[in-house]
Amino acid sequence: MASKWFTVKTLYRSYAEGRPEKPDLAYDPDATAVEERILLIKAKSKEDAASKAEREAKDYAEKGTCHNPYNQKIVTYYTGYQDIYEIQGNLSDKREIFSTTRIISKRVADKKIAHIYMGKRKFSYGKGKRRKFINREYTPTGERGLQ
Repeated sequence: MASKWFTVKTLYRSYAEGRPEKPDLAYDPDATAVEERILLIKAKSKEDAASKAEREAKDYAEKGTCHNPYNQKIVTYYTGYQDIYEIQGNLSDKREIFSTTRIISKRVADKKIAHIYMGKRKFSYGKGKRRKFINREYTPTGERGLQ
């Protein structure tokens, strides 16, 4: 059987472990981070792709441990959820590599759907709630939590 290309979306969750040092106003003790990753996998079947993705996801999560600027250990785990899509045809420019469909009430506004599935995008890593989940090694020297 010839190999085919699949994309597999995997889902992870991270949380901060331990008491934070010098928390600021942006620090949210209840916040967790959810990450979606889409992997390109060459496999003989959907089941083979799922198995490969499962192994890679567990390895990725194990390597995700670091410390945040509040000197807390960030722990990441693979939730066990994945969504698989078989790519039809050859890989090329503008080739669809992933698609999934959800059934949602017509009463739910597009903006709410975007917020649920895309989240509020904040790319300022030195500020805001995302700071709790970044590796302190990647924050500018002198920022709170690095002393």
